[in-house]
Amino acid sequence: MDEQTVTTVVSSGAIGAAGAYAVFKFFGDKLLSNLFSKDLEKFKADLTKDNNVKLEQVKSDLLLIAKNEERTFSREARMKQYKFPLLHAANDLQSRFFNILEQRLCEYYGQSNVVEHRNYVVNNTCFLIAQYFAWAEIIRKDIQFIELGSNDSARELSTLIDSIYSIFQSDSFDEQLFIWAGEQRGLGELLIKTQEKESYCIGYASFLDIFESTDNVLFLSLKRKVTSLINDPEIGYQRLVSLQNSLIDLMFFLDPSYGRFPEDKRQKVKLS
Repeated sequence: MDEQTVTTVVSSGAIGAAGAYAVFKFFGDKLLSNLFSKDLEKFKADLTKDNNVKLEQVKSDLLLIAKNEERTFSREARMKQYKFPLLHAANDLQSRFFNILEQRLCEYYGQSNVVEHRNYVVNNTCFLIAQYFAWAEIIRKDIQFIELGSNDSARELSTLIDSIYSIFQSDSFDEQLFIWAGEQRGLGELLIKTQEKESYCIGYASFLDIFESTDNVLFLSLKRKVTSLINDPEIGYQRLVSLQNSLIDLMFFLDPSYGRFPEDKRQKVKLS
C-alpha cells in the first residue's frame, strides 16, 4: 500500500477495521522509518565528528613526536659537530700543562737563551688557552645546551665546562694565570670565525697574525699572564694541576672509549 492508495481509501470512505489497521501501520512505519533515518544520520554525524577529533589528535601526537625526534637529532648532530674540535682543544691544553708541570718545558725552552724558543712557548701557550676558550664559547653560543634540563649529556657537558671556567677565575689559588670568566669568553670570541652559518676556531698561523700585531687588551693581558707563568711555573702549580685534571675529565666525557686519545696519554698530574 502506497501513500496515494491510502489517501484514496480514506477519501472514499471505504475503510473498515482492516483498512484502518493498514492505514495505521503504514503511517507508523513511515514515522519509525523517518525517526530511524534521523537517528542514523545523527549517529553518522556524531561518529564522523568523533573520528575527526581522534584523527586530529593522532595527527597532533605524531607531529609532536616528529618535532621531538627532529629536535633530538638536531641537538645530537650539533653536539657531534663540535665534540671532536673541543676534545682536541682540551687535549692540546692539558698536554701543554702536563709538559709544564712534569716535563720541565719552561726550564728547557720557556727560559731558554734562544729567543725563538721563549717566544714560541709563550705564544703557543696563549694560543692553546684561547683555542680552548673559543670552542667552549662556540658550544655556548651555537648549541645553548638545547633542552638542558631534560638532557643529561648536555647538562654534564655544561658542568664540566663551567668547572674549568671556575678554576681559571678562582681566587683560591695564587694569582698566576687568573683569568676572569668574561675574559675567557672574550678571548674565545677573538678566535671565532663564521662561514655559512658554521662557527670555527682559527688556526695558529692566523692567530699569530693578530696576536703579534694588535694592542687588544685581552691579548696583552693573556700574554703577560702566560709570560709570568713560564718564568715561574711553581707559583701557578696548583691551578695548573687542577686545570689539567679537569681537562682530562672533559676528555673522558667526550671520548670515553679512548677512540681518539689513548688512556696512557691522559695521565692526571697529582698534587705533590
